[in-house]
Amino acid sequence: MLIKICGITNLEDALAAEDAGADILGFVFAESPRRVGEEAQGIIAGLSGEAKKAGVFVDEPLENVMRLREKLGLDYLQLHGQENADYCQRLMPGVIKLIRVDGDFSPDILEGLVADYYLLEGARQDAAGGTGMIFDWSRAAALKGNSKLIVSGGLDPENVSDAIESLCPGGVDVSSGVEASPGRKSPEKIKKFVEVVRGTSEL
Repeated sequence: MLIKICGITNLEDALAAEDAGADILGFVFAESPRRVGEEAQGIIAGLSGEAKKAGVFVDEPLENVMRLREKLGLDYLQLHGQENADYCQRLMPGVIKLIRVDGDFSPDILEGLVADYYLLEGARQDAAGGTGMIFDWSRAAALKGNSKLIVSGGLDPENVSDAIESLCPGGVDVSSGVEASPGRKSPEKIKKFVEVVRGTSEL
């Protein structure tokens, strides 16, 4: 099962996530308290290269996304805006597309999307992503066992096993749930999160 630690803002946190066994490190290039700019290049340069790197974007011009992918060596592009199928197709492979789970959510929405993975997250009117909100996992029950699914939103070491048991996804994504303070990770929480995920997914 893929484990993605998102909202990396500094090398210390990146190394802690890498050392704990995270598969993907997420760098936010959109409006967010955890936003980074091209200084992400220095963070990435300090890593061993074991973990994949994902850039998070919201309705960013395609040319900018392509430029940053090339410059920073991003393995995945995580799209949180209104990016259409053509936009996503031009960035394939390596696309993670956000799907907001709200009252209007239907599993059928996947049929019109182009992506390697689909990131499910709770919806909030004033945020394009990174809401930190747990959604009703039962709303996505029809997608249970889909290996392209990544569950996000309000996960932490205490509840991630429930999310895995409910949806049996291909991966999980965490940001604020392993923080010591906004934008700063807790190595202990990261390690615990990874241990719980590995233990649960092996059952």
